[in-house]
Amino acid sequence: MTGIELLVGGWFASPIIRRVLEKAQKYLGANYELQKNTHEVLETLTRTLVLCQATVEEAEKRMINNSNLTTWLKMLKEAIYDADDVLDDMDANYIKEKTQGKNKVREFASSSLFGLKDIFSPDPSHRNLKRVLDKMVKISDEIPKFVDLVRMNENYGPCNYELSDPRETISLPSEEVGLYGRQEELDLILEIILGPGSGSSKKGGQHYNTYSGLFVIPIVGMGGVGKTALAQAVYNNPEVQQTFETKIWISVSYNLDVLGVMRKINQSFGGYVRVDVNTLEDISRSISSTIAGVRFLVVLDDLFEKIEFKWDIIYTTLSHGLPGSVVLITTQNQAFANRVATLCPIALNPLEWDIFWELFTPTPRTLFTP
Repeated sequence: MTGIELLVGGWFASPIIRRVLEKAQKYLGANYELQKNTHEVLETLTRTLVLCQATVEEAEKRMINNSNLTTWLKMLKEAIYDADDVLDDMDANYIKEKTQGKNKVREFASSSLFGLKDIFSPDPSHRNLKRVLDKMVKISDEIPKFVDLVRMNENYGPCNYELSDPRETISLPSEEVGLYGRQEELDLILEIILGPGSGSSKKGGQHYNTYSGLFVIPIVGMGGVGKTALAQAVYNNPEVQQTFETKIWISVSYNLDVLGVMRKINQSFGGYVRVDVNTLEDISRSISSTIAGVRFLVVLDDLFEKIEFKWDIIYTTLSHGLPGSVVLITTQNQAFANRVATLCPIALNPLEWDIFWELFTPTPRTLFTP
């Protein structure tokens, strides 16, 4: 083994990163009339690529023998090729528009790459660029741990230190941050899963719990609006604790595929599948047999695109519990939330200013705590 690139099937990271970086820099350098949103995304992508390139070039000088480093490089490889494809698509779209006479370029624009002057923010090109950027940022967030792994491997040999998702959550709410401005949504969810009269409002109404299937309740909204905090409030509600025989919280790490999520669900339910079993069939059957005759609550926090495409597998498996079982999802994808909800998604909008200000208002405890 002569370098870290050999751990990903002979893939040489630095050259492809440099190529994609050059493409992004060319777009920025020659296309000063890019719309603001697209220009900002390209700038951030460029900075992230520079960071990844510097990290990989340093790592390629070392002798590496660690599966966790391989995993990180594979994720980086996928994201880099994705970025390369998106930039090529942007160039192809420009050529198509130019051919159809919808755009005009100046005479000095001899190259379509340098002649791209208009990337429309609502179009698929911009959305794909933003998607690639989000993926690259998540991967670059792991760089400090990646560097630590390189050093640990160099000093102490192979180790089992695992890369983790910096956004991983737990079911316990923060003692320092309460649930602000979401009581109405909390009461609605409790009424859906427990029946009327639950929650602080104690309102009567439709007894949703007569529903004969599996409840799927998505909490949907942009990042930072309190989706996880609301899910934690539901999960830790005393009535919920008494009603559901089994409750599990799954933080859907971005480096998990549907198989990884199903394994987490199975382990949390106490199901048993040999570690060498890697088929959805076996894991699905284990979960189904474990939850038969059980009313459960499953929280899937921060469900993302890679899992959403195979949601039906998760839903079918979890449908074998008792009627009234609940899957509570947090997601930023409104279309996905609409598709999977058994009643209606719980949409969270940004807090009103007066409620938002409460987050920064000292409480009596903080005022008198020495």
